Amino acid sequence: MDSPTALGFDLSLTRSGVARVGPEGIECFSMGRAGKRDEPLQMRHSRIFDLARELVETAVAECTEWPLIAAIEDNPFGARGGSAHDRSGLWWQVYHQLDQRGIPVVQINVAKVKIYACGRANKLEKDDILLATVRRHPNAPITNNDEADAVNLALMAARLVGMPVEESLPQTHLRAMDGLAMP
Repeated sequence: MDSPTALGFDLSLTRSGVARVGPEGIECFSMGRAGKRDEPLQMRHSRIFDLARELVETAVAECTEWPLIAAIEDNPFGARGGSAHDRSGLWWQVYHQLDQRGIPVVQINVAKVKIYACGRANKLEKDDILLATVRRHPNAPITNNDEADAVNLALMAARLVGMPVEESLPQTHLRAMDGLAMP
């Protein structure tokens, strides 16, 4: 994609989803790095720093212009497994990488992502979001839940800057935009 409007990041240490959306459509990919909780601090730091750099560099690779905005899902502090400390480190490293490039970043709560994708946030599984996103965007190369979340984040960010990719969405889905503002 020559010049995407928005980026979306669903961050995880083992498999992060990244999406680019713009007038040319939707692109997405996922990547991660395996690690162990008992690794030495320097090794964990290097792994997190390298992953953040690779995520952002790949997201902006071959862009003729920087995206207008990037959206990152809130850090899921209540998530099971993994290290909340390391996930926070990844979140801040990705934010830093984007900020260094002058790309504004908006933080979006997971409940808003669910509402945007499905029209509601309660009693949803990750696969419900994947299915809804693939149905709405059958030509998008979405292969997993992380990419589906990243696509929704990028779509929300594009809508936030006044360049929605989708023609129309039901009001139940658009409620997710309430309270979001440009950084």
